[in-house]
Amino acid sequence: MCKAWDNSMKQAKDEGMAEGEDKLSRLISHLLTLGKTDEILSATKNAVIRNQLYEKYSIS
Repeated sequence: MCKAWDNSMKQAKDEGMAEGEDKLSRLISHLLTLGKTDEILSATKNAVIRNQLYEKYSIS
């Protein structure tokens, strides 16, 4: 049963990582379209700014 739990937790972690990568990818793509390369750099370096940009551009 412990192995099943470990596998379940790994799968949940992997899915969460994939969702996070997709969300960041959509943000970067949107910012590129707007020509906001300065915001891309900020978003990749600062989680607070990144979350503010997700809200600003309605990316969930």
